[in-house]
Amino acid sequence: MTIYEISVPLAVHTPHGSGQALFLYDYGINVNTMFGVRLDESGKYKHYYSDDILIYPNPANGEPELKIPEGWKK
Repeated sequence: MTIYEISVPLAVHTPHGSGQALFLYDYGINVNTMFGVRLDESGKYKHYYSDDILIYPNPANGEPELKIPEGWKK
């Protein structure tokens, strides 16, 4: 297992709301990658599989706004 600290936290949307991804946990090729996320609203730190988060785009790069699908991961 390898833990990577994300030097510039990523703005992400999780099943529990928005947050900042601070760490990436790589367990190898047989296990899904996980992110360590600090939630904006509560300040709690939670772990999410990579397919349970959406990464917000960077508007400075002209990327479109993130559209969260209705009923996504609730």
